[in-house]
Parts: sequence; structure tokens; C-alpha cells
Amino acid sequence: MSAEANRKLVTDFWSALYRRDWDRIGGFFTADSQYTDMPTPSDEVATGPEQILARLQLGLERISDYQ
Repeated sequence: MSAEANRKLVTDFWSALYRRDWDRIGGFFTADSQYTDMPTPSDEVATGPEQILARLQLGLERISDYQ
């Protein structure tokens, strides 16, 4: 993937995340994608779109806005 394609992918992801477009965010992850939050133990890894979305929503859904 080119640097420009990588930049677009990351920009698109953050744009979807800031809009809380959960359906769009799920499309960035495959079944073997993994995510963990910094303060959680390393063995508590979310795997796949459903688990990753659940983890992101847990931390971000209640935030009223970003400054």
C-alpha cells in the first residue's frame, strides 16, 4: 500500500471515529484484527470487528464531544 493510500485509510478511520459512525468503523477491521487499550492487561485483546467496536464504544460512546 502506498504512503498516500495509508494516509487516506488513517484519515478515513479517524473521521469515522469522530463521527461515531460505528457501521463504517467496523469495516476497517477483519476477523483477525486485534485491539487492546493501553490501561488493560495485554492478554485482554479484542479480536474482530464486533469485539473491537464493543471496546471502542465502551470508551467513547458516552463522550459528548471532542475539543
